[in-house]
Amino acid sequence: MLISPHPIPAVPMAPAEGGLNRSLWSGAVLLVWLITMAVLFWHFEGRFFKTTGNHPLVHFAPDSLPAAPAGDIVQVMYFLAGDCPCERVVPRQIEALHNRYGVRLKQWVAVGPDAKTTGFPADVAVFGAAESARWRNQVPAFPAVAVWDAQGLLVYFGPPAAGSDCGAGESYVTASLVRIFDRRPPLAIVNDVTGCLCSAPERAAD
Repeated sequence: MLISPHPIPAVPMAPAEGGLNRSLWSGAVLLVWLITMAVLFWHFEGRFFKTTGNHPLVHFAPDSLPAAPAGDIVQVMYFLAGDCPCERVVPRQIEALHNRYGVRLKQWVAVGPDAKTTGFPADVAVFGAAESARWRNQVPAFPAVAVWDAQGLLVYFGPPAAGSDCGAGESYVTASLVRIFDRRPPLAIVNDVTGCLCSAPERAAD
């Protein structure tokens, strides 16, 4: 039997039509996903503060807040915009404080035009947009929180928690309340902070 000294080249097989269609479909889906992610990233960068890069610190001015609501009880007031994703953990924080401190603590929520006024414990007082305007106009970013002791002394004003992960960091509110109820000196109020915060809307929108 004669054997050719030159191997016969293999004839390439044409890709199956179904495989080609699947490749095109996968490529189209990937392109749409990349475009969507780019748009979301651009929106987030434009709307929300971050703790890295060249974004400025947010200045919370304690002297700008009105006096504490009347009452000889420890009080906490949350300030919400309603359209800020950084606020998604706030209802859970309010519920946790309610379960931990009960009647020893009075909680308030001052909301913006886009914020809901339901879903909070029954003993949490919720201000509507018009009623809370005088409070929210003094807040530079959302979410924010103010804590007063039973004598009406402001002991904290700023974001609810540390870090840029929208509430998963150390809770400034809990730390302040622990010191109040343990009769220890309050934490120092730091005016310039960073965190998971949404910029405040223009005052004319209130």
